[in-house]
Amino acid sequence: GFPLVVKAERSLAWLDGYGQALETRYVTDRTTLKDIWARYALYGDVLVQSRVTGHGVGLGLLARDGLLVNCFQYRRLHEVPLTGGGSAYRVSETLDPVLEEQATQLVRQLRWHGAMMLEFKYDPYAKMYWFIEANGRFWGGLPLALAAGVDFPQQLVALYQNQPVSRSTYSVGVRGRNLERDIDWTRSAVRHADIPTTRIVSDALKLVLPREHIDSFSIDDPRPLVSEVRHIGCRLIDAVRRRKRLSASNARENELRKNPQQIRSCLQQAQRLVLVCSGNIMRSAFAEAYLEKLFSSQPGGPAIISAGLDAQPGRLADPIARNIAQDHKLSLEDHRARALTMLELTENDVIFVMERTQVAEATKRYPAHASRIYLLTALNPSLPIDIADPNGEGPATCQTIFHQIIDALEPVIDCITHQRQRLP
Repeated sequence: GFPLVVKAERSLAWLDGYGQALETRYVTDRTTLKDIWARYALYGDVLVQSRVTGHGVGLGLLARDGLLVNCFQYRRLHEVPLTGGGSAYRVSETLDPVLEEQATQLVRQLRWHGAMMLEFKYDPYAKMYWFIEANGRFWGGLPLALAAGVDFPQQLVALYQNQPVSRSTYSVGVRGRNLERDIDWTRSAVRHADIPTTRIVSDALKLVLPREHIDSFSIDDPRPLVSEVRHIGCRLIDAVRRRKRLSASNARENELRKNPQQIRSCLQQAQRLVLVCSGNIMRSAFAEAYLEKLFSSQPGGPAIISAGLDAQPGRLADPIARNIAQDHKLSLEDHRARALTMLELTENDVIFVMERTQVAEATKRYPAHASRIYLLTALNPSLPIDIADPNGEGPATCQTIFHQIIDALEPVIDCITHQRQRLP
């Protein structure tokens, strides 16, 4: 029964020559399950699992032609996101004979040769392990294995050079954390009511203990840690700046919703509408096609063009977006993504974006055009302020978003049409 966990065959898949991140999703009803399945099935097989409780346990191993050579067990203390994901903080544990036997059988059946990580959930109340997945590669917690005494990279090299590799003994209770990811965990945990503040503070203070290790730190080469700290600092500064820009953008958008005359005045003078989203493969592409069809039969209308703040030029429209556009008697088959930087903006352009964060970002990039950058929903206060990105979602979500776009465009169309009708 629900809730269920939906996983794509690959977390980063490729279609039409472009990558698509496919995150593990939790679903609580059949409708959402069908929606997410329809999206993920475009990229390969889809795995649906029951959701189980407990803490994450990882088993890093090395095998030679189906024989288990080395094995290292660790428990995940912090995962990002909080609902389950990659480990940010973990501790080495004594190898459980039950897991070792399962690993032995698995590598024998696969005739595995090389490194692998097995992921389990351990339910302490039922005293039961649940097998989650196997990844035939090195894993995020690899630095902990090194700190505890298992040099998997060196052993893998020896394995492929047909040199002997012996079972390593390792220290139990050694803790290691990915500093940047653990900061992300802490920020999320602070906002999560179910995680006690005492635990958050205690885990943070453990950083100074001798058995604690930071993944990027090594005495003989501190540069990775220096680089990571620098990157964390840059992220913090960027976050503060983004918050300031977003705050200013929110104040402006709230005022425009109360008094939209400025937008109407700009629309009445506009020679071109520029519709902007993130990738220009779904929202703005659909909006462009919708307006193009409408104004193509009305002489004197503004030019219509779409672009993306982070678009990959030349990318095809999303396949689900193409299908839903057909339901609206529109075609996105010939659409190719454009980056906003490819356009030469003029004082006669009116730029519509989908989200408040995009108002802030577009204003930052094009300050000379700040007064002509608006939310698409600004003239329809009955809609949500932001038109969310349906990228990665299924057909039902995409259909909902496209209906919001149509509803947002209606007052824009009315404003332009009425102005053109009044012209001599």
